[in-house]
Amino acid sequence: MIDVDTQTGAQPAPEIPSEPDAPAKQNTMKISIAEGSFAQVQQGVSDNYVVPYALALNASTFEVGILSSLSGLLSPLGQIWGSHLMASRSRRGVAVAGALFQAITWGAIISLAVFYENALLVPILPLLLIAAYALYIIIGAVSSPPWFSLMGDIVPPDMRGRYFAKRNIVLNIIGIAVVLGLSFLLQFITNSGLVFIGFTAIFLLAATSRFISSWLLMRHYYPPFKIEKTEYVTLGAFFKEIPRSNFGAFVILVAAVNFGQMIAGPFFNVYMLTALGFDYVTYIIFNLTQSIVAVIVYPVLGTFSDKFGNVRMLKIAAVILPILPWFWIFFTTPLALIFGPQLLSGLAWTAFNLAASNFIYDAIPSHKRGFYVAYYNFLIGVGILLGGLTGSFIMLVTPSDQWNNFHLVFLVSGIVRAVVVAAILPKIKEVRKLSVEKPVSQFHGSKITRDIFTLGLESLWKKHTRKKNYAGKPEDT
Repeated sequence: MIDVDTQTGAQPAPEIPSEPDAPAKQNTMKISIAEGSFAQVQQGVSDNYVVPYALALNASTFEVGILSSLSGLLSPLGQIWGSHLMASRSRRGVAVAGALFQAITWGAIISLAVFYENALLVPILPLLLIAAYALYIIIGAVSSPPWFSLMGDIVPPDMRGRYFAKRNIVLNIIGIAVVLGLSFLLQFITNSGLVFIGFTAIFLLAATSRFISSWLLMRHYYPPFKIEKTEYVTLGAFFKEIPRSNFGAFVILVAAVNFGQMIAGPFFNVYMLTALGFDYVTYIIFNLTQSIVAVIVYPVLGTFSDKFGNVRMLKIAAVILPILPWFWIFFTTPLALIFGPQLLSGLAWTAFNLAASNFIYDAIPSHKRGFYVAYYNFLIGVGILLGGLTGSFIMLVTPSDQWNNFHLVFLVSGIVRAVVVAAILPKIKEVRKLSVEKPVSQFHGSKITRDIFTLGLESLWKKHTRKKNYAGKPEDT
């Protein structure tokens, strides 16, 4: 039986970690920022260069839509696999193996450039890229549940918002610098007629970064952890809980919002590179805008989450999401898109994703967190897959000479998001007891902004006074 309150999703207050573990946990929190930084290099390459690589391999718009949406389902399947492996293997072993084998899969992706340059299997190379990228996604996702479960045990509940905000700031700054630098490199090499050499160099960097990330995962401190048979959560039990719980409403909201987002999501990049004619540098700078906004707002959002709750932040972000794709119907220049939908998108999605992640930590007991996050992401993946397929179908059947089919998917995406937010958002309740009980609307805007910003700066950059180096004991295997 799932021991989450079916009305509020509440759980008993977490136990304070024992003193002997504290230095090891603090050290792991520092190592995790370094590990995440190298993982972010790979993620930045994956997010920003796989679609241009597919287009260079002559992939169609429909194939790009499949490439973008299929991974959304395969990643949760990999996470379910990883959560089940945690029942019989150590979290360290599962996390490290997933990261290590994901690094190896870049070799399959790189090999397609060799085939193309030698005119081998050219007609099916986009399909082979979809298969190789799917393998990359599903193997890498295996490491997510043990990492998520571990960090829930490592980071104290009352500072999760600030810690993950700080971690994400560092990751985003590194991601911005790396991706921006690589965009100039790729543009230079492309102008020289050596586009696939550029992609090969970039993908080799991604593989190397993931190898380093897997090594740093080995250095984490893994507290003793064991899942009893009575604590095992099946997918069926998870589905039964959804209709009658606060956490279930939250899951439906996030999955449905991602469905609406992915109706248009795979085609923004194609729209920029083909319909609007952006070059690689403009394309990458545009995509980095969200990361830059995230770096700026993370300190405030992290403190807001800790002080006022994740649900309040979730609601503020969710009301912005429906209007974002509609801007793309009217704005066509890089500057208009950057200072319009992209700035708002960076703020809204950063707040939404941070609040959603922290809400799971609050609502789910430690020993079931790996199962829950895997099943949660599975439903999100279903939404992503169905959304991507819906958008691809619209693009396929709508003649562009009658109505710009890009604009149609943007319109439909916004409508779906609006309906979802209006129907489900009011049902979600906060599960963590807050130091501030009054609604945000009852606070004066200038005062709350000043207090949150000041608190964020003070707490976010505060150095740990305890600097003991504690290797920690390995998790029982």
